[in-house]
Amino acid sequence: MHASRSDQKLFQLQQLAPEAWTQLLRFNLDSERVTVETIHTEDAGKDQTRYVLSLVGYSDPITLLGRRTTQREANFYAHLAGEVGAIAPRCWFSHVGSAESWAIISEPAHDLSPKAWSETETLQIVRDLAHFHASYWGQKQFLLSNTWLPFMLGTRRRKSARPDRLPTDWKRGIVSEHALRSVEGLAPQWLDAAKGLRMLLELDGWQHVIEEKHLRAMADLLDDPLPMLHPLRELPLTLTHGYPGIYNWRVSVYEMRALADWRQVAIGPGIADLVAFLETFGLLQDGEMNWQVRDKWPVAEETMIDAYILQLSAELGHAAQTRRIRHAIPAARCLHILLTWLPRFYQWFGNLPDDLATRRAMWDTINTTSDNDLAQTIYNPIAGLRPYLAEVFHRFLKSYYQITG
Repeated sequence: MHASRSDQKLFQLQQLAPEAWTQLLRFNLDSERVTVETIHTEDAGKDQTRYVLSLVGYSDPITLLGRRTTQREANFYAHLAGEVGAIAPRCWFSHVGSAESWAIISEPAHDLSPKAWSETETLQIVRDLAHFHASYWGQKQFLLSNTWLPFMLGTRRRKSARPDRLPTDWKRGIVSEHALRSVEGLAPQWLDAAKGLRMLLELDGWQHVIEEKHLRAMADLLDDPLPMLHPLRELPLTLTHGYPGIYNWRVSVYEMRALADWRQVAIGPGIADLVAFLETFGLLQDGEMNWQVRDKWPVAEETMIDAYILQLSAELGHAAQTRRIRHAIPAARCLHILLTWLPRFYQWFGNLPDDLATRRAMWDTINTTSDNDLAQTIYNPIAGLRPYLAEVFHRFLKSYYQITG
């Protein structure tokens, strides 16, 4: 849709003009018999509005979700969502704007929380993810034709004859020039991870969670990321969701499954999506949005990996390159943990005093405070997470040895 017409349409929809919503439904349903009578709105979470549309002559309303989003996600809904199948919500309208992007989508049924997933549902989700990846496996030219799609692993579409301008030594911190040139488009995330690592180094790690051996391994990969990135960049390209963690899945008792939040959709190796799913599987949220560690998994991680690879093999045959996929799992795990947890640690603890002695004293207090008492402070996000995080960084260290040993 032409930019000015799209802007006008967006304005009319946001102003709840019944005529605009009627035109939207008639176009998408291919029916002139639909007329919107009233529009009721509800808050549906951050940057989301639920629209309940009452129709003339019909007892049941139509409910749609309006989502203020990024240009990348709006482009996905405009150009690809209709092709990827049921794994993406249906798009009714998409506006890609310089100041604001917006999408109107169907709201997937969401009857089963991740805590309630059985073995059957969990494995079907993994197979759905594999089917989604198989649909775009190796279609490099098609993927590249969507010029708004970035590479998940930071690889540039074209090599520039002019070297990138790198951050100053002060802003770069512990990250070397070699590392930033190696990660290319991932440089911003790399610098965020480096802030978290530098903070942990100054605090001598995290008692019972991150020891010196973990710090050395993280520093090694942040300084020389190629042993981690090379196995991933050698895999066939596909379309990736970017972060299909358990809370981005919408699962229904009627065996319907869909992925929400496509803001990080990209070109990359599918195994990175699978590892993101696996690494979020052990954390649950209660009704207050507090983190809880999953007591018992309905199915083992290795069984999920097998289900993913078997589904790829069934659809792609030898093109799946399953041996290389398995070999790349440790690299994908290291990358996910580095770029997920180190920036998060900096967000949690970056407000400690600048004075190193005072900072270490406060850090010791945090580490000796019980989870119940910690939950009453600004550090409540980590209450109860320390044993879980110890397992995360045990997996990280094991994966690090696998890719460097």
